[in-house]
Amino acid sequence: MNITAITQDQLILIDGVGVSAVGGFRMERGEWALHFDTDKGIGHIEYLDSRPNLLLTQVHFDNAYHWLIEEFERAQAEAKREEEFDAQNMAASARPDGGRVDAHEAASSDGADIDADNREGSRHD
Repeated sequence: MNITAITQDQLILIDGVGVSAVGGFRMERGEWALHFDTDKGIGHIEYLDSRPNLLLTQVHFDNAYHWLIEEFERAQAEAKREEEFDAQNMAASARPDGGRVDAHEAASSDGADIDADNREGSRHD
Protein backbone atom coordinates (compact mmCIF):
# COMPACT_ATOMS: atom_id res chain seq x y z
CA MET A 1 0.00 0.00 0.00
CA ASN A 2 1.36 3.43 -0.96
CA ILE A 3 0.38 6.15 1.49
CA THR A 4 0.75 9.88 0.97
CA ALA A 5 -0.52 12.54 3.35
CA ILE A 6 -0.24 16.25 2.59
CA THR A 7 -0.99 18.47 5.55
CA GLN A 8 -1.50 21.77 3.71
CA ASP A 9 -3.97 20.19 1.28
CA GLN A 10 -5.69 18.09 3.97
CA LEU A 11 -5.36 15.14 1.61
CA ILE A 12 -4.63 11.49 2.32
CA LEU A 13 -3.97 9.19 -0.63
CA ILE A 14 -3.75 5.43 -0.40
CA ASP A 15 -2.86 3.56 -3.58
CA GLY A 16 -3.82 6.61 -5.64
CA VAL A 17 -7.25 7.07 -4.08
CA GLY A 18 -7.54 10.36 -2.27
CA VAL A 19 -9.83 11.67 0.42
CA SER A 20 -9.99 14.98 2.15
CA ALA A 21 -10.20 14.09 5.79
CA VAL A 22 -13.53 15.00 7.30
CA GLY A 23 -12.85 17.62 9.94
CA GLY A 24 -9.22 17.87 8.87
CA PHE A 25 -6.09 16.34 10.32
CA ARG A 26 -2.83 17.59 11.75
CA MET A 27 0.63 16.16 11.93
CA GLU A 28 2.18 17.66 15.04
CA ARG A 29 5.88 17.71 14.17
CA GLY A 30 5.91 20.25 11.34
CA GLU A 31 5.38 17.71 8.57
CA TRP A 32 4.38 19.02 5.17
CA ALA A 33 3.97 15.58 3.61
CA LEU A 34 4.52 11.92 4.32
CA HIS A 35 5.15 9.18 1.78
CA PHE A 36 5.23 5.54 2.84
CA ASP A 37 5.18 2.17 1.05
CA THR A 38 3.89 -0.56 3.36
CA ASP A 39 5.08 -3.33 1.02
CA LYS A 40 8.67 -2.11 1.21
CA GLY A 41 8.39 -0.81 4.79
CA ILE A 42 10.07 2.46 3.90
CA GLY A 43 9.19 6.05 3.17
CA HIS A 44 10.08 9.60 4.08
CA ILE A 45 8.75 12.73 5.72
CA GLU A 46 9.00 16.22 4.20
CA TYR A 47 8.94 19.15 6.61
CA LEU A 48 7.51 22.66 6.41
CA ASP A 49 10.78 24.21 7.54
CA SER A 50 14.34 23.75 6.27
CA ARG A 51 14.87 20.33 7.86
CA PRO A 52 15.98 17.66 5.40
CA ASN A 53 13.62 14.82 4.55
CA LEU A 54 13.61 12.12 7.20
CA LEU A 55 13.73 8.41 6.38
CA LEU A 56 10.63 6.65 7.67
CA THR A 57 10.81 2.98 8.69
CA GLN A 58 7.94 0.57 9.28
CA VAL A 59 8.38 0.80 13.06
CA HIS A 60 8.37 4.62 12.99
CA PHE A 61 5.32 4.66 10.69
CA ASP A 62 3.42 2.18 12.89
CA ASN A 63 4.20 4.15 16.05
CA ALA A 64 3.58 7.69 14.79
CA TYR A 65 1.56 7.66 11.56
CA HIS A 66 -0.59 4.53 11.35
CA TRP A 67 -3.54 6.71 12.33
CA LEU A 68 -3.47 8.14 8.78
CA ILE A 69 -4.83 4.82 7.47
CA GLU A 70 -7.65 4.92 10.03
CA GLU A 71 -8.39 8.56 9.13
CA PHE A 72 -8.49 7.61 5.44
CA GLU A 73 -10.93 4.76 6.14
CA ARG A 74 -13.10 7.02 8.29
CA ALA A 75 -13.22 9.70 5.57
CA GLN A 76 -14.05 7.08 2.93
CA ALA A 77 -16.89 5.71 5.06
CA GLU A 78 -18.26 9.23 5.57
CA ALA A 79 -18.08 9.94 1.82
CA LYS A 80 -19.92 6.67 1.12
CA ARG A 81 -22.68 7.59 3.61
CA GLU A 82 -23.05 10.99 1.91
CA GLU A 83 -23.24 9.37 -1.55
CA GLU A 84 -25.93 6.94 -0.36
CA PHE A 85 -27.90 9.78 1.23
CA ASP A 86 -27.66 11.84 -1.98
CA ALA A 87 -28.72 8.83 -4.08
CA GLN A 88 -31.77 8.28 -1.86
CA ASN A 89 -32.71 11.96 -2.16
CA MET A 90 -32.31 11.86 -5.95
CA ALA A 91 -34.47 8.73 -6.18
CA ALA A 92 -37.15 10.32 -4.03
CA SER A 93 -37.13 13.56 -6.04
CA ALA A 94 -37.46 11.56 -9.28
CA ARG A 95 -40.86 10.29 -8.14
CA PRO A 96 -43.81 12.04 -9.87
CA ASP A 97 -44.81 13.63 -6.55
CA GLY A 98 -41.26 14.88 -5.93
CA GLY A 99 -40.72 12.38 -3.14
CA ARG A 100 -43.41 13.88 -0.93
CA VAL A 101 -45.39 11.55 1.28
CA ASP A 102 -49.03 12.53 1.67
CA ALA A 103 -51.11 11.83 4.76
CA HIS A 104 -52.85 8.79 3.24
CA GLU A 105 -49.54 7.22 2.20
CA ALA A 106 -48.04 7.87 5.63
CA ALA A 107 -51.09 6.39 7.35
CA SER A 108 -51.12 3.30 5.18
CA SER A 109 -47.47 2.68 5.93
CA ASP A 110 -48.06 2.53 9.68
CA GLY A 111 -51.47 0.80 9.52
CA ALA A 112 -53.50 3.77 10.76
CA ASP A 113 -56.78 4.79 9.15
CA ILE A 114 -56.56 8.51 8.56
CA ASP A 115 -60.12 8.75 7.21
CA ALA A 116 -61.50 7.30 10.44
CA ASP A 117 -59.45 9.81 12.41
CA ASN A 118 -60.78 12.65 10.26
CA ARG A 119 -64.40 11.50 10.69
CA GLU A 120 -64.01 11.33 14.45
CA GLY A 121 -62.36 14.74 14.57
CA SER A 122 -65.15 16.34 12.53
CA ARG A 123 -67.92 15.31 14.96
CA HIS A 124 -69.11 18.05 17.24
CA ASP A 125 -71.33 16.33 19.79
